[in-house]
Amino acid sequence: MKRSSPSPFRRGKPTFRRSRKLRLEALEPKLMLSAAPVDLGTLDFARIVLPTGAGDAWFQFTAARTGVLSALRTNGDPAAWNAGTVRLYQASGGSAVRVAEAAGRIDAAVTAGQAYYLQVVASAPGEVLYAADLLTTTAGGWSFFGTAGEDAFEYQDAAGQVTINGIPYSLPAAVGEVSFAGGEGRDQAVLQSSRGNELISISPGGATLSLGGRTVTVNQTESVSARVSASAVGELIDSPGDDRVELRPNEGRIQGPGFDHELIGPGIIHAYSRNGGRDSATLYDSPGDEQATLQPVQSVVRGEGFYNRAKLFPDVTVVSSSGGFDSALVLGSAENDYLSGDLSGIRMSVPGAELSVSGYDLTLAKSGGGADVAEIE
Repeated sequence: MKRSSPSPFRRGKPTFRRSRKLRLEALEPKLMLSAAPVDLGTLDFARIVLPTGAGDAWFQFTAARTGVLSALRTNGDPAAWNAGTVRLYQASGGSAVRVAEAAGRIDAAVTAGQAYYLQVVASAPGEVLYAADLLTTTAGGWSFFGTAGEDAFEYQDAAGQVTINGIPYSLPAAVGEVSFAGGEGRDQAVLQSSRGNELISISPGGATLSLGGRTVTVNQTESVSARVSASAVGELIDSPGDDRVELRPNEGRIQGPGFDHELIGPGIIHAYSRNGGRDSATLYDSPGDEQATLQPVQSVVRGEGFYNRAKLFPDVTVVSSSGGFDSALVLGSAENDYLSGDLSGIRMSVPGAELSVSGYDLTLAKSGGGADVAEIE
């Protein structure tokens, strides 16, 4: 009588077969699933409320990219995971090889297009599983990716930590390049540093934060909020569309078609209108004494602890509304300019730009040449 072949799902000691060349080859032990797996398809990110029944929860998926698969069992907060066991298996033929096992959280290498199983051992009612394939790593760089939906990325320099869609990652000190590509959806990024002497550049699609030994780059992101030290230098760069910039002491904001970014902290902020559109810039004062200088090419407001400049904007307004004794100097062009106003403020029209002063205690306007006209009520 022939012996029946072993079950393809039996686990235990490896069996052996004799090849035609009399070579013994080990067979991988077969994986017995205690429940039917939930198919997650091609996985980049998933948040799953685990079944309420007792027992193990099983999931199968295909890795979206070659990188790091993170799986966390939580009570809903991915920053604090539970102690229960999580296992990752790689599917291979009719078998599965255990790749990783840990209490609460696993971070394991996966390969794009490869099939895997996730096992949550003895899942409890109310537990939430987070699974993410959003990180690729090299010796000196970590790259994070968004999904087709809305994603949230946060870099905290003091803690040496990146959080993406709620999942935290600790950055090794040797990582000199960190990047985030938001992809589709309305994505947001928060960049925080108190290191000092940072350089932060924000443009319509993202930002670059330079920290000496590390650079953090954000792309394809609709909302960026950067908080840096007072010794930092920041810049805001426009889009080809019609953009609006607001500069306040140690703060800047730029809004345009499809994006809204803010910058908080720098003692020096430069805003640029380089890429077209009818852009406007409004520069505000502090409670102290400020000095404003408006010219056809650039305008500056400076005060205690800050220096804000708007360059190449076709429409610039400086506003004094917070107190102090503020003074403004408006310099005309070499062409024919037109000056109008009253005691509350003035407006100078020069070729290619409109320069306005509102609420300043002292305003001085100077002609730069040409046949200028002034009408003051």
